[in-house]
Amino acid sequence: MSVAFSVDIRKLVIAAGVRETIYGVGNTFTVLTADVAGNTDPDFRIGLGDQSPVRFARGLRYRMPDGEQFSGLTIENPAGAAGPLNISIMIAQGDVSDERAQLVGTVNANILSMPAVTIAAGQTLNIGTMPAVAISGTPTVGIAAGQTLNIGTMPAVAISGTPTVAVASPPTGASVVTESNFSADTIQRVCLPASTSRLSVMIQNMGPATVRVGMFVTAGSGIRLRPGQALTMDIAGEIRCICDSGTATLMRQWVSK
Repeated sequence: MSVAFSVDIRKLVIAAGVRETIYGVGNTFTVLTADVAGNTDPDFRIGLGDQSPVRFARGLRYRMPDGEQFSGLTIENPAGAAGPLNISIMIAQGDVSDERAQLVGTVNANILSMPAVTIAAGQTLNIGTMPAVAISGTPTVGIAAGQTLNIGTMPAVAISGTPTVAVASPPTGASVVTESNFSADTIQRVCLPASTSRLSVMIQNMGPATVRVGMFVTAGSGIRLRPGQALTMDIAGEIRCICDSGTATLMRQWVSK
């Protein structure tokens, strides 16, 4: 069985306010490209044969009803257009389509309205491969407690303006461990101030002198810590220290909520 099959691609330049007719038999036509003064979505019109042209657009395809065909097309570049219409049209006999469409070079995308994306605590947003991103103005990226943002492959990001990355406080119940040293001598001193967020504290005497530790201490009274000894307390109040003689270094490690 033989089936009629043909493809004819026409390229035309049509001045503003001009109609032009091209002749060719087919049952399908597709507008491959269209451009007026750099605008790739120009206003133009197409009609079948000598019919009045109607508004058409780049990328659209028209197929005649089964068993019917056209013998030509009329293309119009309306009066008042910014320049000549450069257009490529494929006229085909058979069910032919163009699958070559692709983005080439620099692509500018305008997002008119972007809805908020919410990542609840414990959830993860994964972005696989991310192309180059240019950020300007003062955008804000908010990562709430317990949330994760993972980006797989991300090239250079150009940022201008004063963007803000906001990371919320740890969620309720999370523990933060802090460690630092304190120098004790024969004067009663506050080695750790009161804190309502503190859950517990461990104090180790690194030496060389013996130290008294507690909420109320004096030389010779209080919990005695010899060099190398440690004390753990579950209190949020003020903790004081004093050496019986000489000086000592206290290593403090406390857990806060």
